[in-house]
Amino acid sequence: PFNRRFHHYGEPKFVVPWHICPDFGGGNLTSNAVHSFDVVQWALGTDGSGPIEITPPGVNGVPSLTYKYANGVILQVTWQLERGKHPIPEGWNPATRLQPFGALFVGEEGWIHVGRRGFLDSYPRGIVKKSEIPKPEGNPVGRHHRNWLRSIRTRRLPACDVAIGASSVIVSHLGCIALRTGRALSWDPVKEEFAGDDEANRMRARAFRGPWRL
Repeated sequence: PFNRRFHHYGEPKFVVPWHICPDFGGGNLTSNAVHSFDVVQWALGTDGSGPIEITPPGVNGVPSLTYKYANGVILQVTWQLERGKHPIPEGWNPATRLQPFGALFVGEEGWIHVGRRGFLDSYPRGIVKKSEIPKPEGNPVGRHHRNWLRSIRTRRLPACDVAIGASSVIVSHLGCIALRTGRALSWDPVKEEFAGDDEANRMRARAFRGPWRL
């Protein structure tokens, strides 16, 4: 039966009660972190695809939930880089918290820190040209609506269609499954299945409660 305690924002402020209940959500990985995953997948050119390996913290020496992509890129899930735990790139202040819904991209020539509203910082400064930074137009929700209406008029795909959004959400669920199993997992983003792991594969879905069915 409907329970209003799962519907209203809880304490602390803006915490959504249902997202930390495993019957309805996967905690912050499927609630907040999915927005960061969407940014990362977009930047890596893996929209509609995903990682090939997922390792929970403490396994194989990784400090945080870690994903590996086919092109060798490593994605670590953390809100702050800690000395002695994470590699600290040159020019980065460890006291800096990563922007919510954003990401820190570290490459051979420096790093770029982006957030929900766009570019934030870089090292060295010249690695990003000002002309490459899109100027915000109002608030993000307004831009989402404009993109949606433009797609209706032009019949072009929106910035994030259903398939792209689903692939980003899958990244979140892969992390949840790795954390639940407590071991490193190999993932096939084409077949959408774990290699040689029946237990993890069973976690890709759950039995429906009647009368709901798919």
